[in-house]
This record gives sequence, structure tokens and C-alpha cells, in this order.
Amino acid sequence: MFSMGAAVLAITLLLFLASAQVQKLLGITGQHVVSRTAGVLLTALAVQFILDGILSVLP
Repeated sequence: MFSMGAAVLAITLLLFLASAQVQKLLGITGQHVVSRTAGVLLTALAVQFILDGILSVLP
């Protein structure tokens, strides 16, 4: 489990360090796609958390 977390941290660090190059590689359209996809995932997580909270209160 620790090695997976370390791998995610390393990939994140590399992407942060190479963010200018990644931004150029993606272009404007690619950046919009990534942004929209992240927004959809965050919205789905938020809805799931709300539904789990409501269902835990109901009998």
C-alpha cells in the first residue's frame, strides 16, 4: 500500500515539475477536456457523499 502511495506522489511531483510542458502538449482543447472530466468526477463524488449521508439517516 505504501509503495502505491509513493508512486502516486512521484507521478504528481513529476507532473507539477513538468506542468508547462504538459500544458503545451495538451493545448487549449486538451486542458478543457481535462478540466471538464475532473469536474464531472468531483460532481459524481459529491452526489455520492450526499446520497450516502441521506441514506444513513433514513431507516
